[in-house]
Amino acid sequence: MDSNAFAYSWLKAITYNGHALLRHLSWKLTSLGGTKGRQIRVICLADTHSQRCDIPYGELLIHAGDLSLNGSATEIQETIDWLKSLPHKHKVVVAGNSDRFFDARSRLPEDMSTIGLSSGREESKNLRSQLEMPFDWGEIHYLQGTSVTLDCSRVSSTVPKYVNIYGAPFVPECGPDTENAFQYPVSHNPWAGKIPESTDILVTHTPPKFHRDWYCGSPEGCPWLLQELWKVRPLLHVFGHVHTSYGTERVVWNDAQSRWEEFCSGVQELLSQNEHPITLAGILRPKLWLDAAMVMLCGLQNLLTIVIAPRRPGWQSTLMVNAACMSDDGQLGKAPHTIIL
Repeated sequence: MDSNAFAYSWLKAITYNGHALLRHLSWKLTSLGGTKGRQIRVICLADTHSQRCDIPYGELLIHAGDLSLNGSATEIQETIDWLKSLPHKHKVVVAGNSDRFFDARSRLPEDMSTIGLSSGREESKNLRSQLEMPFDWGEIHYLQGTSVTLDCSRVSSTVPKYVNIYGAPFVPECGPDTENAFQYPVSHNPWAGKIPESTDILVTHTPPKFHRDWYCGSPEGCPWLLQELWKVRPLLHVFGHVHTSYGTERVVWNDAQSRWEEFCSGVQELLSQNEHPITLAGILRPKLWLDAAMVMLCGLQNLLTIVIAPRRPGWQSTLMVNAACMSDDGQLGKAPHTIIL
């Protein structure tokens, strides 16, 4: 382990756990006594890579990308057929970087030949306009930078519940374009103004930065996506891509959350410098320590506000779900998430 990582791993652990605890207590207290309206059972999965797993029943099934292992049209259709056979009333799918057929830059040679084109990069660029994909989706909603509004009312109810879902497959650059679909340079922002403010559920393949995106101590999510989440603040955000960060996280959009992300940025900057010897300058970083302290102070202040104030603050929150089912051994060792909205 790098000396900086060793020196600050304990500070990050304390700050993370303290922030998580205060956030959890604040959210629970804010939610006390709230009236429960209509509930929707949402099943979330991602990164199945041409494998199958047991899927619980729900009103809405979401697959957040990497349906296939190698990205061929044949593999993708096989996964589509599996999803079509499931009994869920509504199904929403986005592609991932492994689903190469959907992006002309990464399409396999055998799939090029089926439509009479070579796999040359110049000709591939012109395929972006070819939206007639040879898939039988049935009633599945495939989203690629698009939205769908679903009626998720229960059969016994007379009041419909409409859910607005926006989905997109784009991921920060993680390899050659010829091997990974929908990539963009980390310096490029493909998300600005793209997610409608009316979005209730956001489905992307990439995580946002600093949220269920840690891989070997490094955050692999997209900072531009995180910027948009601060604006849109959907009820639910489902993604995958980073297999090691499977799980859920309740994000409350307040000052404590902002301070936490600032602290994470400082830790990332520190680790990127690779200072192998532990120096005094490396240890005494006042801003990093201040950020850690402010995470805790803001969290405590928010908790006290809820306890003392006669009216609870109306903070918005998003449930982040990394639904990657793939384990390190290449098998689907993690179950789909069942979320009640």
